[in-house]
Amino acid sequence: MSKQRFNNLSKFRHVVFMQAKKEDWYTFAGPVIATAGSDPTPFKVNQKWIACKSGTKGTGIRIFPLSQTGKQPVDDFTIQTSSTITDLDWSPFHRELLVSGHEDQFSRIWKIPESSTDVNPHSLGPHATLQGPQKRIEVVQFNTTTDNILASGAFKSIYTFDMVKETPILCFDQLGDTIQSLSWNNLGSLIGSTCKDNIIRIVDPRLNKTINSVEFHTGAKPSRLIWGCDLIITTGFSKTRERECAIWVIMHFIFIL
Repeated sequence: MSKQRFNNLSKFRHVVFMQAKKEDWYTFAGPVIATAGSDPTPFKVNQKWIACKSGTKGTGIRIFPLSQTGKQPVDDFTIQTSSTITDLDWSPFHRELLVSGHEDQFSRIWKIPESSTDVNPHSLGPHATLQGPQKRIEVVQFNTTTDNILASGAFKSIYTFDMVKETPILCFDQLGDTIQSLSWNNLGSLIGSTCKDNIIRIVDPRLNKTINSVEFHTGAKPSRLIWGCDLIITTGFSKTRERECAIWVIMHFIFIL
């Protein structure tokens, strides 16, 4: 009887995604999404709006309705900022609030009007401005359960801000290298992060310490992390530049996929 060699085959190997019809695309007359920066997050979506970086230097925020498919108008809503944008995030509590992280060390909160005709975007100023460490902001994210709380990652630090007072609440500055991504858990009590040193960390911002960590995705390219209920999903690359996706049991960092 011949021996058979079995590979690790995914149960999703026969899944096929259907491309949307062309009339359901978002089409533009010229370049829209800017990719300035080392590893940009070019766009973010909430239940009403799509926000994306625009401009040759990535200093603009172009905003258009999620429901407005097809050919987009040339003169749509674009906010001009003074510094290259590194990240964007929409508030889970107020669909009109958008945060942008910048290379000039600031995070800016924008209040988007219900209608693009309500205000001139060129005259729209930040609703709030938050300053963290004297380093460029790499990633920003609103807290998942508490309104007006924002996490901001810069260099080897994670700051949490009170957006009403526009002041930092806590600072965790014990990351091993430059932060690449961060994500709040579903309870808004823990922050997961990936860094340039290839270590995935779980940080309790109230205790101001790392409660668990593991080394993975050891390639040179950046890795990413998101929370999924009681699991963590990470993506990255191996030393041989192969793409990797992993799912972890959080508290014990047991690799399950």
